[in-house]
Amino acid sequence: MGAWLNGRLTRIVVLLVALESAAMIALQYRQHVNYGTYGYDVGLYDQATWLLGRGPFSSPFLTSRGLPVWGHHVNPILIALSPLTRLGAGVMWFSAMQTILVFLGAVPVAWLTRSKTGSAEAGLAMAVVYLLYPANIFFAFFYFHPEVLAPLPMLLMAWFAHRRRFVPMWLSAVLALACREEVSIAIGGFGVVLLVEALRNRDCRLALHALAVAAVSGAWFIICARIIIPGALGGQPFYLGTFYGRYGDSYGEIAKNLLTDPALSRGLISSGHRSTFLVDLFAPLGFLPLLGVPVLMSAGPLLGLLMSSNEHSQSIQSHYPAILIAGIFLGAIEAVRWLWPRRVGRVALTVMVALSVGTSILRSPAPWSVNRIWKTAEPRRDVFDRAIRMIPDDASVSAMGNLVPHLSHRSAIYQFPNPIVRWFYGEFALGDPAGTEAPQARNGSSVDWILVERGALGRFESDFDLLIQDRTFEVVFEEDGVMLARRVAGGR
Repeated sequence: MGAWLNGRLTRIVVLLVALESAAMIALQYRQHVNYGTYGYDVGLYDQATWLLGRGPFSSPFLTSRGLPVWGHHVNPILIALSPLTRLGAGVMWFSAMQTILVFLGAVPVAWLTRSKTGSAEAGLAMAVVYLLYPANIFFAFFYFHPEVLAPLPMLLMAWFAHRRRFVPMWLSAVLALACREEVSIAIGGFGVVLLVEALRNRDCRLALHALAVAAVSGAWFIICARIIIPGALGGQPFYLGTFYGRYGDSYGEIAKNLLTDPALSRGLISSGHRSTFLVDLFAPLGFLPLLGVPVLMSAGPLLGLLMSSNEHSQSIQSHYPAILIAGIFLGAIEAVRWLWPRRVGRVALTVMVALSVGTSILRSPAPWSVNRIWKTAEPRRDVFDRAIRMIPDDASVSAMGNLVPHLSHRSAIYQFPNPIVRWFYGEFALGDPAGTEAPQARNGSSVDWILVERGALGRFESDFDLLIQDRTFEVVFEEDGVMLARRVAGGR
């Protein structure tokens, strides 16, 4: 069995990847066409990629977020993907591609486990654990986010480093760094992990590469955080104050306060949702990653997520944990390697498989789970479709969140009530305790069309009605609560 499986391991894992990807992409498609995707962040990144396809170095502006593309995050990978938008690629194409690439991470996981244990069975088991890992499955549910593309090149980077193939290792590292600026923190951690291995094996060549990896990743983070983003914004990264403002006003002040204020440190894991997040990350792997040195690769990004005031950062039901995946699985593989000759490795791996099956059923959005969170029907789908077809391709639009991803291939697409009323826009975020994002009335002069659902307008219903009453806009389509308004010629 071992010899037979050894020669077919990669093909079997790729087959499992194909089957799971097909199942998840089918659900993605049904959810998207039934208006179950949203402007933040699917429509946002779809517009960003489309804009970059028209001019990647012209500082395009994300009207769906109110920030320059390079002032939002630094995702050079979008430049490579952007030409595809000229061929019609959009939300579903990029989301399907992301799903396949995420699950393909099971291949280097299988290779590394087999190489470190000498067992193809162990490699297959670890690949199954990876494919069943709830966070990986949730990445498909949340559609396209460029940082979710990072785990595969990060795992390939580890595989090539293991094989001492440094050129493809560096190419993989560069590809991962291109996904988002925070990835550099994890890559820097990988440099530390490599250095530990180099010192343990007295491998000078590996040590030099480890130091170079740490230095390059650190330099890239500084360039992004201190030059590119501030250069586009005219100030510090927007998330510094929004997510970490309670720790300080700068990177240095944040680090100082975190190290010197015990109350801040205790708060990182004291809240219930943070504790749940940690359990969700490590329980499917029996907490074994904590035994492996490579988990240090995820230590920095994990600290950043725990510090964030955005609760979505502390949930596997989001894109944020993507940067952690490689370090967590490399730690698990190292733990299995250490346990394998001690006759408890098979037991540990069996427990991990059982835990992964259980958590994928209970905690993931997989088709076989008990969670029914996919939107697979929309009674007003035909109404939405007809309203959207009435909007010219080059028109500027303000639309409800679940309509934005269907309108995002244009220069100006706002998520209503923006820009009529400023809300979750620019450097402001929902739930700001200081109230600095209080709505500011605007006339929406940059918008030609507004598409909304009457029942979902909430507190902004009066703002929409005022635009109609003062004849700034006129309703040209109304059916089943869906309203499409066009700017009146000569309207203010």
